[in-house]
Amino acid sequence: MLVDPWFAALFQREAWPGELKIFLHRVEPFGHGYGVALIAATVVMLTQFRWCVFYGMLACALGSGLAANLGKLFINRVRPHSLPVDFNGNSFVGIRSLGQMFDFEHSMVSTMQSFPSAHTATAFGFAIALTALFPKARNWFFTLAVLVGLQRVVHGSHHPSDVLIGAAVGLVAGSFLLHRVQQWGWIEPVVEQDQPLVSVPVSPLPVQQQPVPDQEIAKAS
Repeated sequence: MLVDPWFAALFQREAWPGELKIFLHRVEPFGHGYGVALIAATVVMLTQFRWCVFYGMLACALGSGLAANLGKLFINRVRPHSLPVDFNGNSFVGIRSLGQMFDFEHSMVSTMQSFPSAHTATAFGFAIALTALFPKARNWFFTLAVLVGLQRVVHGSHHPSDVLIGAAVGLVAGSFLLHRVQQWGWIEPVVEQDQPLVSVPVSPLPVQQQPVPDQEIAKAS
């Protein structure tokens, strides 16, 4: 993308506000494996869902991230934070052959794994799974996924085009995996709009008996 070098230059000049960096750093776990696992476990424990729903959410999120990571094995692209100062060229180094792809000593070098963004793919795959469970909050889930992508750009880990392709990978892979886990019964049908998500036992209030006046007692006797 034409804007990629411009965003890389912004990172090198540290032009992003510090408050923005701190805020986005707090959102990053939504696209990280550990954060996804903690959020998914919390969802299961706060609702009436079975634990297979936990595995379904992990499958959609981590499977989408894995699909993006597979793309990194084929394509070499330098991360923005590893580019020379005032770089204005092509950050794509090339496409690996099969032999180079399985040369893990060189293919797993992080500075060459910019394309696509696996964090963003994970976040969008996770948002798809959560939307299937809580459709009323879909806008919130995808807002978090977009913020994860923005964090990757502001942090200097990815170019904007890496994030856009990562989001596309997450949407496609997440939708496919959601369909599969629903067939396996790992994710239940959509929760009804008016159905409470948390079951809170309510005990009946004690019934207070009104005192009987003395006159009525005298009449009864």
